[in-house]
Amino acid sequence: MMVTSKSEGETKKIAARVAKKVKNGGFIALFGDLGSGKTVFVKGLAEAFNIKGFSVKSPTYTYVRHYPLKIRNIYHIDLYRLEKIDELLLQEILELMEDDENIIIIEWAEKMGDYLPTKRIDIVLKYIDENSRRIEIREANFLQEIYKEFHVPRHIIKHMEMVAKVCGILADKLIKKGKKIDKKTLIEAALLHDVLKICHEKCGKLGHEKEAEKVLKKRGETALAKLVGKHGFSSIDKLKTWEEKILYYADKRVHDEKIVSLKKRFEEGDKRYGKKLDKRAAIIKRKIFDLEKELESILGHSSLLRV
Repeated sequence: MMVTSKSEGETKKIAARVAKKVKNGGFIALFGDLGSGKTVFVKGLAEAFNIKGFSVKSPTYTYVRHYPLKIRNIYHIDLYRLEKIDELLLQEILELMEDDENIIIIEWAEKMGDYLPTKRIDIVLKYIDENSRRIEIREANFLQEIYKEFHVPRHIIKHMEMVAKVCGILADKLIKKGKKIDKKTLIEAALLHDVLKICHEKCGKLGHEKEAEKVLKKRGETALAKLVGKHGFSSIDKLKTWEEKILYYADKRVHDEKIVSLKKRFEEGDKRYGKKLDKRAAIIKRKIFDLEKELESILGHSSLLRV
């Protein structure tokens, strides 16, 4: 669900609605850049739980704050000051997660990486202007719901998981080079890009990329929809953002569940679909090799994907 808040008061009201979802225990993961509204949202959660003496200011070395309620424990975790989560802190958080009745609120949740629980509520906040924020609220198991709804075969899921892995590798390398990338949205788009690759009555005639884009738009996932809709072979000239370029390229480097060279991928594709090398396809392939060179110019050949 996507909503727009036009004031701090509205943001707190939205947070209060989310609080009701975890009143018996749960995990809330917050994502967003500095100034996106995470602090206000967390304050709204605290007010909803009637926490007295709550403060979102994290002392330099205090990452976990405990707020005991009558029948519940709330833990506010802020990982902003950490470049990378250390083993001791990770173990502490994992132990808190073992009790399903704990309410855990974590800011800069992306720093938890693969240790984020499957069952959680993701809150993604984005700055629009001085007063407005875009707030995306999502149950983290929505991927599984889509897989189930469209009967996505296991081998397609495996392919998407490998593409997501490649996207993560490239995103991390580019981020280290100073590129600003929405890694969370990129990974989720990778895990959905071929969700309608094989489907029956629920698919239309637009091609699986555009049909998936339609499905995601209807669910309010506009950022994901736009990204997924541009991974098709003929979309090479429409790529503008790093997220679009990474997903497009990563998909071309994965054959089934294996990372392969572009040359190998194209050879397999020609065999699978029985396509002749027409002039348009040849031009697109050259442009994909150009995209690879663009990545290599930033990361270096040895830092790209080796096969």
